Amino acid sequence: MAKLRRSPQQWHQLVEAQQSSGLSVAQFCTENKITLSNFYLQRKKYRSQSLSNIESAEDWLPLNDLLQVTQDERRWQIELKLPNGVVLNMRSDNAC
Repeated sequence: MAKLRRSPQQWHQLVEAQQSSGLSVAQFCTENKITLSNFYLQRKKYRSQSLSNIESAEDWLPLNDLLQVTQDERRWQIELKLPNGVVLNMRSDNAC
């Protein structure tokens, strides 16, 4: 029996179909005669391609611009205490 070769577009459709099917990956693969390992590999490829298509950070609006906050409200401070005794302090004294 010859192996069925699917195009990237077909794999994209299968990954989307599984997500919207409500079936577990194992059930979906059984019904569509796909090996689990191949499905997971193709889904990983699809997800990495999707992430590479996301706009760069330069295209995003700063949250402060969306919220229209005052300069005083833009200041923040975070203190992170780690179990080994290290304390990391971060703050913004100027407007973002």
